[in-house]
Amino acid sequence: MQVDEAVSRMFGERDRLLGYIMSLAGGRDLAEDVLQEVAVVVVERIGHGEEVTHFSAWLRGIARNKMHEALRGRRQTPLHLDQAALEDLEARWHDQDAIDDARLRHALRACLNRLGGRARELVNLRYFRGLSGIEVARQLRKPVNTVYVGLSRIHRSLTGCIRRHLAREEMP
Repeated sequence: MQVDEAVSRMFGERDRLLGYIMSLAGGRDLAEDVLQEVAVVVVERIGHGEEVTHFSAWLRGIARNKMHEALRGRRQTPLHLDQAALEDLEARWHDQDAIDDARLRHALRACLNRLGGRARELVNLRYFRGLSGIEVARQLRKPVNTVYVGLSRIHRSLTGCIRRHLAREEMP
């Protein structure tokens, strides 16, 4: 994952993450400060190549640690939420993450099925077979730049398709 993608995903989850932090902080001002600290950590860790599998849970873990640091720095005691309540909240957020991941995978599958033959071949070679852009270009006997331009167009197309698909699901 690249830094810009991680920051974009984080701010896509801003409201949920802020709500989580507020549940720990007991107030919006401290929660906003902690959210900024989380953003700094995300940029640093992703920039140093940290691999993240469960992004939302990873964000919440960073937020929890930053909240404890902030409260220690202010010599405040953490908001005393019952441990069982915290575990219940975490389980609920985890369940929602799983639902969101499933919706995203479903949308991606639907959009991949709409790709034309050439685009599907590029995606298959690059992502399913794991070839580098240079290897794809060699196999297809195309200039490397042509492959990268094609992949970039496919990414934009898939992004738009996924957004439309998810928006249709949310309509009443």
